[in-house]
Amino acid sequence: MRVAVAMRLGCSVCVAHTCRCGALVDAQGIYGSVCKQAPSRIARHHAINDVIARAITAAGVPITKEPSACQSRRQAA
Repeated sequence: MRVAVAMRLGCSVCVAHTCRCGALVDAQGIYGSVCKQAPSRIARHHAINDVIARAITAAGVPITKEPSACQSRRQAA
């Protein structure tokens, strides 16, 4: 959540560096949210899904998160 807020405010979230894919990552860290080789990309996806699911549940709306089988098919493609 800290990174999301910092990105929204335009603050630096990391030190400029070279990504493992070879691309340059600036201090705003935006590239890390789109790089397919970023190690935390899937973890962020699941964390955001959990936050949204809890918010919808708290509002009293029934929700079903995507099944695990969908995830493994997408990763295999």
